[in-house]
Amino acid sequence: MRQYRTFRVLVTAALSGVAGKKKLSGIYRFLSEGYDWDIELIRTAEDVTPELLTSAAENGIDGFLSAIPETDEIHRLHASLGIPTVFIDFPNEKTIAEFRKCTFVMDDVRDICRIAANAFLSSNVCKSYLYAENAVGSRWSRERGDVFSAEMAKRGVNVVRIGPECITDQKKLAAVLLECEKPACVLAAYDDTAATVLSICRRAGLKIPEDVAVLGIGNDEDVCLHTVPPLSSVQPDFEEEGYRASRELQSMMLGAISKKRLFFCGRSMVVGRSSTRNSTNSAVLSHDAMSF
Repeated sequence: MRQYRTFRVLVTAALSGVAGKKKLSGIYRFLSEGYDWDIELIRTAEDVTPELLTSAAENGIDGFLSAIPETDEIHRLHASLGIPTVFIDFPNEKTIAEFRKCTFVMDDVRDICRIAANAFLSSNVCKSYLYAENAVGSRWSRERGDVFSAEMAKRGVNVVRIGPECITDQKKLAAVLLECEKPACVLAAYDDTAATVLSICRRAGLKIPEDVAVLGIGNDEDVCLHTVPPLSSVQPDFEEEGYRASRELQSMMLGAISKKRLFFCGRSMVVGRSSTRNSTNSAVLSHDAMSF
């Protein structure tokens, strides 16, 4: 379907990691289908200021697509401006209640945690299971931990939570990893946290994955391929999030207001590497050969 009007859209996307880059790819994939946006791209959270949004509104912006988590203050400003907005983020219930012209698009955290739980339990060898939050205790990090714990509880398994205070204190983290019953499995909030866990395991003399298997989330190859050993990771469909967010924003800028305000999208998969399995296994070698 060809669109004959050009919309001015402010897009915020953190391009320092794989998630932001793939979300942006999803946005451009949507536009390649015949839609015309004049995009102003903001790349860092520090640049997302009240002044930026107010100026954009005063200069006739048609829509906002926010792929960088925002403060409550910025959410309130979005609501007061009344301009169609799609957030690729965890839902903010107050924003949804007060701002009709907004929707939230996010990865399916239940699917991510279900995939991770199945990956750990399929080996049937681990005696303890842990979840490591990120270093700053972000809301999305806690949410993933809550859902993973609930998924494991359905299977009769208890999950030990490793909070931000342990992630930032190497001695505390090492103590937790040394004290847990072996073999152990650790799901980390995202790949950077998983890399920290791997590093502490090595310093503590723990074998990976024989003593501790480690699984990240995000599949950022800049991280996963350069840890020792290479890091297994759950790969969400970030590109689909960008595509779906663009589709919803396009619809709102054309005047439609959806009754559905929250969208979960994308299917996850585990990209297995040496941090969770024996890299000499024939099935692993076949998988790697096919991937290559």
